[in-house]
Amino acid sequence: MGAKKLLYENLKEERKLKIASEIDGKFDLKTRNLRDNESLKRVVLSLVTEHQYEDASYILDSYIERLDNFKEFQLRVEPYINHCKNLVKAIEVKRHFPQVSSLPMIKQHELMDKVVNDFNELRLFLVRIEAMYNEVIYKDVLSLKILIRTIFFCVFMFCLVQACMAIGWEGPKLINALLDEFFMMVSTYLFNFF
Repeated sequence: MGAKKLLYENLKEERKLKIASEIDGKFDLKTRNLRDNESLKRVVLSLVTEHQYEDASYILDSYIERLDNFKEFQLRVEPYINHCKNLVKAIEVKRHFPQVSSLPMIKQHELMDKVVNDFNELRLFLVRIEAMYNEVIYKDVLSLKILIRTIFFCVFMFCLVQACMAIGWEGPKLINALLDEFFMMVSTYLFNFF
């Protein structure tokens, strides 16, 4: 009787491992060296396939904390990060469902399909987060480009007017006095700024 129970327990454990390997096979994700490609999607999905759910949740938390310079981005991404953490937790619970081998085959396949659907939804949300990050970086670079162009234009105009004044451009005395005062004020401000 004890040997039959032991054999049944072994078959049950083998079935559980087979189901887990089938789920892993359906994830369709190749783990790569994460040092070569440090994208959020790659890191989190790799950790989920390696059953490191706590690390995946930690990576998601640290990702949003790391970008504290972009407060608007943090507010925009926070619901997505929370949903991703919920998906990671759901995948963990469904993968480690107690007594999965004692369920009927149809229920086991439904559970497998739900895990795969959660994994694909996690992948989709991580892609959205990365797209939002790229958009924020693009806007930041664009605003820096506009700032540099504006400074360049101001310096160019300042030099042009100073050159015209140096070669003897004599406009009306009022305009000349106003321009002189304006450029002295701007140059003082720029020297104090830098």
